[in-house]
Amino acid sequence: MICRQYAPSIPASNFTALTRLYQLRAQFQVAKRLSEATRGAGAANAEDGIWPVHAADVKNVVTWANHSATVYPDLTRAVWTPPGAAEPMPLPEAVASADAALIQVGAVANAAGHHDAALR
Repeated sequence: MICRQYAPSIPASNFTALTRLYQLRAQFQVAKRLSEATRGAGAANAEDGIWPVHAADVKNVVTWANHSATVYPDLTRAVWTPPGAAEPMPLPEAVASADAALIQVGAVANAAGHHDAALR
């Protein structure tokens, strides 16, 4: 935000945060869980690497904290658009209640990887 304030000639869309990685990871994990939950309803086979619910179909995922192992995914306002649906809908309770477990392991591993890289 500071850089954006002092560099007004750079488009605001060019600025992002390192925590965006965690948001994208959480969106993917939610899409994966939704896909697994809908697999019995004629969904694509996960072994094909094709998920019927894509990360882009999951919206309003928020991650709290900084770029460290303390990232917490917040799915309280998350919605998804099922394949073929016109409007987004709230996440099923089984997926929405999984918040913290979704990306916590990835955050710890990623923070450790950055720490190791910094020491080299």
